Amino acid sequence: YLSRLTSVNPNAVGLVSGRFETGSALVSWESSLSKVGTCTMSLLSPPQIPLFRITLFYGPETFEGAVDTIHCVFNVKKRSWKGGVQVGIVVGRDQIRRLEEQLEFQPWLETHLGGVPRDVREDFLKTGNDLFTQFICFHKLEIYIQQGIQQENTQVAGGYLIAETDEAVHREAEKIKQQIIVELDVEEFEGK
Repeated sequence: YLSRLTSVNPNAVGLVSGRFETGSALVSWESSLSKVGTCTMSLLSPPQIPLFRITLFYGPETFEGAVDTIHCVFNVKKRSWKGGVQVGIVVGRDQIRRLEEQLEFQPWLETHLGGVPRDVREDFLKTGNDLFTQFICFHKLEIYIQQGIQQENTQVAGGYLIAETDEAVHREAEKIKQQIIVELDVEEFEGK
């Protein structure tokens, strides 16, 4: 799964072609090459290196005594920083439920888990729901970073960036769903 912070950003001069791996994400690109004299050269600069390295530390989990919110904690490291910071992202359960309904996530997930044996289907459903929540948290983190992150541990409250997070999740819904299917690794059960 690629985010705008970690994706290749070809400029409008031409297209790039090939594949490379960044962490667990495989990036593909196309290129047009231009001949100058007898030498072939690319019209593009090399792909940009991501500004931040983002790793899920843990979550989703609930805070003790606060059942209406869920949080994930991410390690965020900017290339120029000597060390990373931990950013806690809090999301309200009502926002998660609303997004699940709007994207028809539960019926979609159950359809894709149709071939999974009943004795393990509940585990797959729980993992799929956890992944969906992690992606919501990731997009909220991405928006928070774009607004200017400081090099300090912090927590982003549940009532902050709700509309922006909803918009990002809607925009990236198909990519999120595809990544969830990849993470669940249900291909072995298809056709059964």
